[in-house]
Amino acid sequence: MLNAGMADAPALVERAPRVVIPLRLDHADSASGTPAADQAEDISLTGLFVRCQEPYTVGTVVRLQLDIPGCGAPLDAHGCVVRVGSGGSGHTGMGIMFTSLTGDSRAMIERVILAATPEQPKK
Repeated sequence: MLNAGMADAPALVERAPRVVIPLRLDHADSASGTPAADQAEDISLTGLFVRCQEPYTVGTVVRLQLDIPGCGAPLDAHGCVVRVGSGGSGHTGMGIMFTSLTGDSRAMIERVILAATPEQPKK
């Protein structure tokens, strides 16, 4: 299981390669538990950027369920909002760092990233 604290957020977010891939997801902040459905703009092994009109504040703990293509059931994860603002596409949203991710969920995210990453030419 991946566990990281807020102090680790900048280093983890900067070194994780991201792929731009739209993924449907459900999320809820841990305080209210009120569910919302939005779309992830990109994903990495350490987190994702969620397009939304009303992002949570930085530091909010979030429960996520990601709809990954080819996966029978949604992947469960927990995260923490580390950034609020615009994503690469200019859409408003929030950057969420994964704080808890099972091995199976991590493996599925790795497969999605590999499938969406262009193959590099061999030298």
